[in-house]
Amino acid sequence: LYTIEKRDLASEIEAKYQNEQKEQEIALLASENNLQNLQIEKRENERNYLIAFAFVALVFIGLIFNQYRVKHRANKKLKELDQLKSNFFANISHEFRTPLSLLMGPLKEKIDIVESTSDKALFKMMYRNADRLYQLINQLLDLSKLEDGKLEIHKTDVEVNKFFRIIAASFSSMAEAKNINFSSTLPDKQSVLEFDKDVIEKACNNLLSNAFKFTPEEGSVNLSVQIEAKNLVITVSDTGPGINPEEQANVFGRFYQTPGTEKFGTGIGLALTKELVELHKGQIFIESQPPQGSTFTIKIPVMGTSISPEYERVNLNEAGMKYVVTDEDLEMEEMKESPSILVIEDNPDLQGYLSDLMGKRYKIHRADNGDAGIQKAKEIIPDLIISDVMMPGKNGLEVCDSLKSALETNHIPII
Repeated sequence: LYTIEKRDLASEIEAKYQNEQKEQEIALLASENNLQNLQIEKRENERNYLIAFAFVALVFIGLIFNQYRVKHRANKKLKELDQLKSNFFANISHEFRTPLSLLMGPLKEKIDIVESTSDKALFKMMYRNADRLYQLINQLLDLSKLEDGKLEIHKTDVEVNKFFRIIAASFSSMAEAKNINFSSTLPDKQSVLEFDKDVIEKACNNLLSNAFKFTPEEGSVNLSVQIEAKNLVITVSDTGPGINPEEQANVFGRFYQTPGTEKFGTGIGLALTKELVELHKGQIFIESQPPQGSTFTIKIPVMGTSISPEYERVNLNEAGMKYVVTDEDLEMEEMKESPSILVIEDNPDLQGYLSDLMGKRYKIHRADNGDAGIQKAKEIIPDLIISDVMMPGKNGLEVCDSLKSALETNHIPII
């Protein structure tokens, strides 16, 4: 009985143990199942977060790309508008220059032949103002070229003293008319430097024009030119009203005018001067202390050597010597057959004026546009071609390219 009782108890304990073990296994399986569910849920959340992040990122990238496209289109549109503006300035300036040439040419002839003092003074005044308008138009064209990057530096050997002496001489009559004491300090030593004559001349003319514009009667204007190390230093000083310190930073801005000076100009000159100087890798500075006047200084890096006798002989005619036509020259010219010139010009007035000017010495042929000019040149083979640049059909550059590419006309010089 005791053994049976122990056996039953052992069986009961074993069954109980087996149940507990099963329960633990079931609990463990349930825990593992819960853990797997949690891991699956976590992965789903991570996937959802990743999808949401990718969606937000795509939206953000799309917005950035759209902004870039809008900005790119805007920049392209601005460039097109800027190009249209530059073309407009070039075209309108060309249209202005043609009638101005027709005004200035006959005025210059009248000034040379008129005998009445009052008439001569009137014609000179008219010519001076027409020339002023011509210079303003050229400044607009230069600004347009600078914006397009088409204005390039062309350096040549220049004799410094003679070059600036000619610039100074061109302002002597203005100084006399306005009763201003004008002086110039130029290098004594004859030196040849390498720089762009056109750029430096325009910069000096703008600075001197401003100096004379703002200097009152009995005031002083001075042009000083020095060669320091490898720099050409040009200084223009005046005894005008001067420029306030707070205004000096803005004077080189386009179309900017200091208060009270609106009637004196357009605000283009100093902006153009600064851009021309910087194009030449130079610098421009201003010093002014009202009311003691202003001083503008230009520093241009240059290369150069002392002048040689050969250079002086080659440039002898440039110093002002003129060739005098004698009766013998005229007789020899009459013995020859008159050279022929082809004038290609779409403006009939300018075409007629050029033909009248040269008709006494040359045989003149005319063409109204580029296409007709090319055909005419191939028919008559002239000795010289004078062509406008901007014309309907083929422009002057295309005419030049076409004629220089043709065997029968590539020898003809074209202006």
